[in-house]
Amino acid sequence: MKPDRNNFILSLVIMVIWLLIVLGGELLQAGAGSLDALVTQRIVISLILAPLFLVGVIAWFKWPWAEMGLKAPQPLGSLWLGVPAALFILAFVGIGVAGGLPPAQVILFVLINTLLVGVSEELMFRGIMFWTALPRFSIWPAIWITSLLFGGVHTLNALMTGDTIAGVGQALQATLFGVWITAIRLRTRSILPAMLIHGLWDFSVFLMGASAAAAASADIEPGAAQKLIGPVLLELPLFLYGLWLLRGIGRKDKAELLK
Repeated sequence: MKPDRNNFILSLVIMVIWLLIVLGGELLQAGAGSLDALVTQRIVISLILAPLFLVGVIAWFKWPWAEMGLKAPQPLGSLWLGVPAALFILAFVGIGVAGGLPPAQVILFVLINTLLVGVSEELMFRGIMFWTALPRFSIWPAIWITSLLFGGVHTLNALMTGDTIAGVGQALQATLFGVWITAIRLRTRSILPAMLIHGLWDFSVFLMGASAAAAASADIEPGAAQKLIGPVLLELPLFLYGLWLLRGIGRKDKAELLK
């Protein structure tokens, strides 16, 4: 099925509704508590509802599941392309273990919630949005636009936490992440590996961050440069790897990318 050029505008509307489901649900469930505490103490209901909403949208408009990436990797050998990301994830987990892990119940809730985030965000940005962007833009603009939008929604974290510098740093990091995870999605011809990598990446970053917070003095506050540049440097090696995976992608036929 060939998507209509106007479907990209529709995907922006879908993204806004999806954001309202995620953020509104989190705020309602957190109540008077903090959002950070929410993800460590219970399963976040909106993280279940949001991907179900996206699945319903795909079914309602009869968009092709396979072109959204909801299929097995092709070929299966392409899964080796995820090895560099897996090594980073293992390294982050190792740092977390070395620094001292939070309670097992916290680890379980964070793992479930981050995996749900991976499913939801990949289906929104590397599934629906990227599919609808390709007919409207050439390949590289489609990659950058969807990655920038993905990074942009992470600036909302600054509104939630009040830490503007950290929010901008996370947005820049998410943009770089969006480029290399799109490379994985295109080279494997499936969104499923991207969903798993995304969820485990967020989980491992949480463990590493929790370890660093436990080791640091409560009186030490990270500087602005650390909040802004640190996340970018963390993401840079895989961003460069993603650019390598995407070499020559602009010369390929857009219709063949999602088959």
